[in-house]
Amino acid sequence: MYFDWKSLISDLIQFFLTYLWCISIVDCTLFQKEKLSQKIRKWFIVICFISIIYFTLYVGMVYFDAYIRSVQNIEWQNQSLLNIVLSIFYIIYNALILLLPTLMTYIGCHWVYNQTRSMKTFISVLVGLFAIVINEIICGFIMLPFLNNVDSSSLKIKPDLLIISFIFICSYVIFYFLYKKYICSFIKESLYTPDVKMDHFVKVPLISVIVFTVLLSILQTFSITYLSKNWMDILIYMSSSGGLVLVYIMMYWAIFKGISLTAQTLKNQAELDVAKHIQTTVLPNIFPAFPDKLEFNIYASMETAKDVGGDFYDFFLIDDNHLSFVIADVSGKGIPAALFMMTARTLLKNLTMTSQSIEEIMNKANRSLCENNNTNMFVTAWLGILTLDSGKLEFINAGHNPPLIKSYFGDYKYLQNSSFHRNIMLGIMEDASYQKNCILLKPYDILYFYTDGVTEAMNEEMNLFGDERLKLCLDAVEYNNPQNIIRSIKENIMTFVGKAEQFDDITMMVLQYQANTISFQNNITVEQIQDINQQIEILLELNNYPKNLIYRVLIAIDEIYSNIVYYSQAQHVIIHYLINENQIIISFEDDGIYYNPLNSQIPPIHTSVKERKIGGLGIYLVKEIMDKVTYTYQNGKNIFIIQKERNEDYV
Repeated sequence: MYFDWKSLISDLIQFFLTYLWCISIVDCTLFQKEKLSQKIRKWFIVICFISIIYFTLYVGMVYFDAYIRSVQNIEWQNQSLLNIVLSIFYIIYNALILLLPTLMTYIGCHWVYNQTRSMKTFISVLVGLFAIVINEIICGFIMLPFLNNVDSSSLKIKPDLLIISFIFICSYVIFYFLYKKYICSFIKESLYTPDVKMDHFVKVPLISVIVFTVLLSILQTFSITYLSKNWMDILIYMSSSGGLVLVYIMMYWAIFKGISLTAQTLKNQAELDVAKHIQTTVLPNIFPAFPDKLEFNIYASMETAKDVGGDFYDFFLIDDNHLSFVIADVSGKGIPAALFMMTARTLLKNLTMTSQSIEEIMNKANRSLCENNNTNMFVTAWLGILTLDSGKLEFINAGHNPPLIKSYFGDYKYLQNSSFHRNIMLGIMEDASYQKNCILLKPYDILYFYTDGVTEAMNEEMNLFGDERLKLCLDAVEYNNPQNIIRSIKENIMTFVGKAEQFDDITMMVLQYQANTISFQNNITVEQIQDINQQIEILLELNNYPKNLIYRVLIAIDEIYSNIVYYSQAQHVIIHYLINENQIIISFEDDGIYYNPLNSQIPPIHTSVKERKIGGLGIYLVKEIMDKVTYTYQNGKNIFIIQKERNEDYV
């Protein structure tokens, strides 16, 4: 057995220089803020480990070759079977030797640096491939002038060890600075883009380095290298390996272009996510929106088909007695529609807070949206202003889908366009004039608003959800509160659509008028008691009050309002009420003459009807029914308040 110590030392020096170059490239690419001493210690351990592997492979191959020679009487090259076996072993051995720089960078990257696993794997394999190319080809071409032919039968002789080391050092220094100046920034720009995932790109360099090392190993095993004495072998080696290098250059260029495109896509997606977050947060999204306002309940939702949407809704209080709400749909999709949507929403809100009438709001908004509208985009919108104490709703429909309305005891009905003024969309005609409509909401009326993404939702059979199906689904909702209505319609749409892709934004808004204030002015009549009782009765039933208690409360209301109509000479009456599951509070405020009914004497209820004086019995009855009765006179107003607590007697 013979050890070529000079060749072994030369190879170890060459590998050591290769390791240092790989470490420099890796550290330049995957920079880690860590103490230099810790880095050196970790990399030194890795280099020692890889060197031990190399020495073990070298010694093992020497022993293996010596063993094969010792058990044969003739040289193994003359035996075809041994020739094949040893060739396979040498191919594996040479491939493993060539893969050692890749293994070293892989272990070091995963131990020293804290980037993602896929990124570290990609860089380590790529740097290992660089090392193979530089070590086996480029440096080989540089060393060719130093190689000499002794005679036709001898192998070429390597130059002195110092010359080899000097050439490798110079080569690696040159390639390091070339990498740092021209390649490193490009790779870092691609790899360090936020959220970029390298998992899809790791397989390609891994397969590339294995194929390349196997090819070089096969060529080296059969003495086809740049050290060959035959120029045909050198040409084969240069053509095959050089051609493969060119293929890899083009392939990696395509990979990095793909990474760059992926990174840019992810960057754009991140920007779209920010835009979507801004878009959704500017819309009201905290419910209940006005917990201290008992006159109404409102809920809304928007699900965009793309990253950002063209639909929007909005609602806000103009003052304590007026609620404004709007739902709209911008033509088009994506970023342009989202920008136009933000402009339209801001414009409508600002005009609503400053303008005198709803017609003025829409006229000004339309003119503003028509100005410099080079994209020819437009907005369908439904804008309403609700007077809370009376239920009066003024609205303008600018080309939008008609909402549905439901009374407490009835089914949903479309506010048909044929019955109301339907105006042109905003942003089309600058001189368009918008006309308002007006309806009076009754207590617990429900208005359902939507965009065409609801009715035009399409399933896999290309069927539309449709207007009729929407009405049937609304009528089938069991608990008619705004949030439950929207949740139920969403579920119906999802069931109908199935696996089909969402084509358009789906936006819904539901308003329930609860009217905790009733106002009558001028012609005050006793017949109005019926409207008052109906409204109070509905709310008492919703809060599960027993029938006998509801009947008694309505008697008290009837008595108090009758006294106001017949005796107070009032021109204006306001009734406020607060009714929940625990208590009933109702106040009567009128501008009639001063009169405190609590000062009236209790009538002798045990005397006969003929002997009893007129008056006083109704107030006595109210006191008996209610738990608390109070009266005050403030600012020229009679204020009479009755209160009842829920108790077991009426369960």
